[in-house]
Amino acid sequence: MDYYFATLTIKPIEGENKNAQLFNSAAILSNILGVKFEEELTNFYEEYPAYIAEDKNYEYVLLGIPEPEYDLSDEPSDDYELQIYSHGCYALDDNFIDISDHFEKLINSSGEIFCFK
Repeated sequence: MDYYFATLTIKPIEGENKNAQLFNSAAILSNILGVKFEEELTNFYEEYPAYIAEDKNYEYVLLGIPEPEYDLSDEPSDDYELQIYSHGCYALDDNFIDISDHFEKLINSSGEIFCFK
């Protein structure tokens, strides 16, 4: 079975604070991708503030920037990460197909927000 995924770095949209920047970025991605991003309130992504969405084919996760005390990365970043996955679980013998190029072109063609692999 084929399992599709994409991981892209998103440059934040201007806003009066970090929460507004993430909200504004999610709103623009909602328009581009034709889905409704909503704030993830269950803390599933633990230290990362997140917005989630889905359509009939994919699940979308926009991860924001964690607070400095929760940032475990070697080099903290001011960028967001957009993850896109096929619905459902995957098996180790699935055929993994990276669709990052498709979504990178789609998002960047809007001219409203910038992303890269």
